[in-house]
Amino acid sequence: MEIIIPLLSFALQVCIFYWVHIIKVNSDEQVKQNKEIISLLKKIYDDNTSNSGFH
Repeated sequence: MEIIIPLLSFALQVCIFYWVHIIKVNSDEQVKQNKEIISLLKKIYDDNTSNSGFH
């Protein structure tokens, strides 16, 4: 019984660190996607303003 509590504690720590890692990876991917969306929106805006005749 003495060995179970430290093993559970270690397993919980591993799970928490893995969960934080997954959140970090997903956040990095979200930032990348947001930057791509912004650049596409800027391109659409630039295309629309240059073709509309308004400068």
